[in-house]
Amino acid sequence: MMRCEESISLMPAYLEGELSPEKLPDFEDHLSSCPSCKGKLSDLIRNRNLLLENRDKIWIAPRALKENVLKSVHREKERLKKRAERIRSGLIGLIIGAGAALLAILLRGRRK
Repeated sequence: MMRCEESISLMPAYLEGELSPEKLPDFEDHLSSCPSCKGKLSDLIRNRNLLLENRDKIWIAPRALKENVLKSVHREKERLKKRAERIRSGLIGLIIGAGAALLAILLRGRRK
């Protein structure tokens, strides 16, 4: 029996008529018994039809805007990567310091 997660992942292929013949019966069986997935598919069909009906009204972003957005995303990704590295380094230092402190306490206890 197909699960909702798989059914949802197959919906785009189904809408485009590209769902494999092997998966189609299971997909359609699932839809017939799952009101939630049937509703999601209905929403997708409605949204696709709205897009197709209004495609001449859809604004296409200029190339420069797309490039600027992608550069900003890349910069933010790099910033977050560096931040994660700093946090990781700090945690390693904290762990080493805590280990050294614990070792000192244990060694001090042995001397008594």
